[in-house]
Amino acid sequence: MLDPRLFAIAPVRGGVLGIALAFFGLFALFFVNAQYLQYAKGYSPLLTGAAIVPLVVGMVVVSRRSVGLTERFGVRAVAALGLFTIAGHWGCCPSRTHRRPIPCTRSS
Repeated sequence: MLDPRLFAIAPVRGGVLGIALAFFGLFALFFVNAQYLQYAKGYSPLLTGAAIVPLVVGMVVVSRRSVGLTERFGVRAVAALGLFTIAGHWGCCPSRTHRRPIPCTRSS
């Protein structure tokens, strides 16, 4: 079993909380995205899965590359790049329309 005193170390506690938030955020992303594509856009379950594949492929490619990037540039730089990438995506969302295949979830 894991010793609970381990969470008294601030970096460990922060890392665990960060991973937990990322896990729940990604679960919510996949769940809400699949629900949106099926119920709002009328996609079949197979087409919904196919529409989500590029996201999964991107995550696999980036996760494998992130170890080398972290060793080269440091954790802060790689984490900042990831956060700026996400923020850039969400910054582009208002310019998307309902005609695009996978729009943002904001109401138009």
